[in-house]
Amino acid sequence: MNDETTRSRLILAARDVFAERGVDAGSVREITARAGANLGAVTYHFGSKDALYEAVVDVVFAGVVTRVRAAHASAAGRPPLERIEAALRALFAAIRDNPDFPIVVLSQAALKHRAPAAALQQVPAMFALLASTIREGQADGTIRAGDAQLMAISLLSQPAYFGIVSQLLLPRLPGVAGPHASWEEISEHAAGFARAALAAGKEQS
Repeated sequence: MNDETTRSRLILAARDVFAERGVDAGSVREITARAGANLGAVTYHFGSKDALYEAVVDVVFAGVVTRVRAAHASAAGRPPLERIEAALRALFAAIRDNPDFPIVVLSQAALKHRAPAAALQQVPAMFALLASTIREGQADGTIRAGDAQLMAISLLSQPAYFGIVSQLLLPRLPGVAGPHASWEEISEHAAGFARAALAAGKEQS
């Protein structure tokens, strides 16, 4: 097993352990055992368990950002609102495919009162992409006037919120459990909500 394979196995194992037990409770011994590595492998490859956690966050966030960028790029030439919707759908799909990730990231942020450094490096790329597209739509008159940064934050807050709520709250809401709250339905709701909120001519008089 080469070093890169060992490193990848450690990241995958750590992600599972952190999702099941939390970052603080997840032990290096269990991570290395699941990865089939020796006990010193975490120190050798990452320096510490905290650094391994940052590597987990970085790998998954990088995958999310890549998917969002690809979806946005695939809608090139279409109106800004359609590109924004494509990016949002990709973000919801990424969260759907990584159901453990919002809990791992946000629970640790709540405990430590700070976001993981890897998230702080990756998230601004999605903000910038959405904000620039919003400004483009404002320039051509298809998106209403307003602070593009705040609009981008509002758009990204829905996937983050539903990433947690879908697991913790939706199953307990009468009439919303099971197939009534599928990721496809939630994604379509968010896309439609974004269009209604951003479209020019929707401002309050």
